[in-house]
Amino acid sequence: MRKLLVGLGFVAVIAAAGAAYLLTLGRGDLVVQDARIVATPEAPRDAKLFATIANGAGEADRLIGVATDLAWGCGFHGPTAAGGATPYIDIPAESIVTLGPGGAYIDLSNIGQPVSVGDSAVLTLVFERAGKIPVKAYVATPIAADAHGSVLYEPASAGEPVPTLALGASPMADGRVALELALENFTFDRGAVDGPHTPGKGHAHLYIDGVKIGRIYGPRYETEPLAPGRHEIEVVLNTNDHRAYAVAGVPIAGTVSVAIE
Repeated sequence: MRKLLVGLGFVAVIAAAGAAYLLTLGRGDLVVQDARIVATPEAPRDAKLFATIANGAGEADRLIGVATDLAWGCGFHGPTAAGGATPYIDIPAESIVTLGPGGAYIDLSNIGQPVSVGDSAVLTLVFERAGKIPVKAYVATPIAADAHGSVLYEPASAGEPVPTLALGASPMADGRVALELALENFTFDRGAVDGPHTPGKGHAHLYIDGVKIGRIYGPRYETEPLAPGRHEIEVVLNTNDHRAYAVAGVPIAGTVSVAIE
């Protein structure tokens, strides 16, 4: 059995093809929802595990391990502890973290047998505080996405003013981080989210250590408390219809590194 980061006596089972699963599994204040396995057409024996993790506790947690018999190899795509230590994914207190193409996720490589849409598998996710949580994931339709999981939109090619973003960050005593976005040629428009594109308007996506945390709808934002250590924070500007504003194929974003004591 292949094990990621920790040793677990747990076997993942592939079920027969059938209806898709949308499951909520958890322990205490930490819940894992909508776990799904996505393969790419180019590499059917490699896949990614996506999920939504809701942490209702007042303390941060970390995803530190996975165990499965589904694949010969598995690992995290995303943040790694400094100095090449054990990889992990931070789960801030009272937050919802999305593991997906827009940030961190779990890689599954050398799958023993090809999986089909509608199949399911059981894996165990291991958290620093919540412990072991078994998760049933369904096999979803293959998708393709860029590094931020969204289509790019280049306003210059449409003759529109190009937004700019300068990101500032100030760590707070309780582990939160106060963000300040200095913007030009861009206006937040929360009421227009999911609507058609309007030049120079939209919202922002927040990533912490490669994990998509959520959306920002104003020039000031405070994160939930983060675990001690250094964290990379990125904010990307998006159109109303969720395309990332870009210049020459590069998303318009601000990135800062902060240390939490």
